[in-house]
Parts: sequence; structure tokens; C-alpha cells
Amino acid sequence: MPADLLELHRELETIDIHERPSFGPELRAELEDAARRGWTRPRPRARVPMLMAASIVLLCGLIAAPSARASIVELLGAVQTRLGGAPEVAPRPVPVSLEPPGSTDLEQDPVFIPLAAAQPEAEPVETPAPWSGTLADLAPYDAYPSLLDRDGVDDLVRWFYPDRLERQGVGGVVRLILWVEADGSVADRQVARTSGNAALDAAALRAAEHFRFTPARRRGQPVGTWVEFDVNVQAAPGSRTLSGIESVQPGRIP
Repeated sequence: MPADLLELHRELETIDIHERPSFGPELRAELEDAARRGWTRPRPRARVPMLMAASIVLLCGLIAAPSARASIVELLGAVQTRLGGAPEVAPRPVPVSLEPPGSTDLEQDPVFIPLAAAQPEAEPVETPAPWSGTLADLAPYDAYPSLLDRDGVDDLVRWFYPDRLERQGVGGVVRLILWVEADGSVADRQVARTSGNAALDAAALRAAEHFRFTPARRRGQPVGTWVEFDVNVQAAPGSRTLSGIESVQPGRIP
């Protein structure tokens, strides 16, 4: 028997308490019944079984008789043996960090991702239509255009020549470039070189619209082409004298 229980046993023997005759058997029966049902192991705490046993013995000692003390001491020894030695110590809980995960990432400097620069919209490119001609269109001309009715051409220039310029005796040479169609008519007219007088240039352009030509020919077929020539206008004050049209030459593309 452990020393602490022997010491407790000796202290209890010194206590003189009168008991009723049935108390000892009743207490013994209850303790034996509890032992048969099985003791529930308490949560592991330091010396809890020993303190509980000591408390029960002390209480019983206060009210028990000498005849029951021996039974109590024997039962306490059985309880200690059943509990199986030293109590188990519960492991200490692991401290849990309350800091949210990844909190250090919130303190980092923000990262700015540059947006791609907007590209200017490309202007639509006009694709030239494919050439629908033949090699015959590139062959040299058999003949170039020539003016029809030169006298009528002189009359046209005289008709469109401004009276104010004629009275002032203003003349000059205007070089024109014309597109002559396959039927000999003029489809486009431009000033290739000015006379220096805008009124004289305009009169030559208006007259050239009514010019007629024999068309150019390529491999015997009439075709359109550009021609150039000078309109030479000479006039004395009060005179209607005009020198008219110079020779017609193949024109360059303006």
C-alpha cells in the first residue's frame, strides 16, 4: 500500500465516530456495484484519481465506523490498481497564428502593366484595276492625229479671242495638250505651257473643245491618244489678223 494511503489510514483510525449498524454494508455494496459497472477514465490531469480517492476516503472517514475503514482501504487499493498507474498528461495545444496567409503580399508595391499603344487605322489602299488590254495596245502607232479644216480652226480661235485683247493688240503662244478619241473628237484639254495671259489661255482652251482630228491608228485601227501643239495668236490694234495653229505633235501624258 502506498505511503500516503497508510498515513491516511492511521489518521482515520484516530477518529471515533458512532455509526448506524447498516451504514458499512450499504457503502460497501454501492462501491462494489460501481466497480462492477466499470470506472470511466477521467481526462488526463495530474493526480486527479489520487485526489478523488482521498476526498472519498476523507468523507467516509468522517461518517464511517471502524468496521468499515478496512473495507474502504481495500477498495481504494483496487481502484488505484484499476486506474493503471500514473495519469497521462495531455499534450499542450499548438499555438495558431491569426495572421491571414499571404498578408505580406498585400504590402508589395503595385505592378503597372502598360497597355499596348493604339495602332492608327490604316487608310484603305485603292488597288488599281488589272489591265484588260492586249499587246496590240502597246504597239507603235501607224499614224498620229492631224487637224481637220485648219481654216475652220482659225475661225474658232478668232471667235473665242476676247475683243478687249484684240483692241489692245495682246497676243501670245499657248501650248495645249489634248486627248483625241478614236472618233477624232477632243475628250480632254489642258494648258501645257501658258502664254502669260490667263484670258488668252482660257480662249484657246474653249476653242480647242471644238477641234476635230483624224484619229491615230495602230495596226490599221483608230485609237485614242494624246497630242500637243501651239496656238499662236498675233494681233495688231483694231486688226483681226491671226496666225492660228502650229504643227500637231504626239503628246506626252500629262
